[in-house]
Amino acid sequence: MRSLRLFVMAAAVLAVAACNSTTTPPPETPDFPVSGKLLNAGDVPMPTTVSLVAIHPDQYTMMSSGLDPLSIVYGNFLAIATSPVAANGSFEWDLGDGSDIPAGYMAPASQALRVPPVFADITCSTTASAAVSIMRSFIQPGSLMAPLAVLGPVSDLTYADGLAIYTDLSSYDPAPTEPYHVKNWIYSEGDVTITGGCDLDNGVDPVTQVVSIDLDLVEGWNEVYAVADPDAGTLDVNNEAFEGAWLYIDAF
Repeated sequence: MRSLRLFVMAAAVLAVAACNSTTTPPPETPDFPVSGKLLNAGDVPMPTTVSLVAIHPDQYTMMSSGLDPLSIVYGNFLAIATSPVAANGSFEWDLGDGSDIPAGYMAPASQALRVPPVFADITCSTTASAAVSIMRSFIQPGSLMAPLAVLGPVSDLTYADGLAIYTDLSSYDPAPTEPYHVKNWIYSEGDVTITGGCDLDNGVDPVTQVVSIDLDLVEGWNEVYAVADPDAGTLDVNNEAFEGAWLYIDAF
């Protein structure tokens, strides 16, 4: 009987030890990590967050002007990834595997890169090598393109702190007048090549191409590059990488 009691006591001790032991689960591996550091972190209102934000096409039905940071109003925004901004301006995103992007933020590859519909005098025509869907990207000749990196609240951009862009500019104040590069991210459900552009026809001047597009995308997330020329009012969207840095813009 004594040996049985010892056995029961030993089993109880082992059970308690097992309950009290803690195991740390392995850290999750990000599906698509993106890290950055704002070049002008000293200008950023702190504390804040930074989110990569996609825009639903319904957002533009009530707007009176184009994709200018000052004219964006709340509605139909999707925060793909959000990160706190450290005191030194650094942040980290995980864009995920794209499986949870709502259908409304996707479009056939041949129709997914467009200027906002409020540019009534600009018509875009693009062709795609495959019938796949990609994330919608709104582009503005001579300026930025969406998705946008938004600092601060996304639920109502009235209270946002500004924008962040990856660029080869050293400052956005004053607004640039010379060509500069920007980088963005687009999700694609398959490999596809997209070519074409957008023409400006104001009914007075000769028709001019203001956006050119020549993109090779692979399945998953893609880095997409563009050259914006504010003076000429053009945007060239391509796969030509460049070395730059993240820049905070007090845009709201």
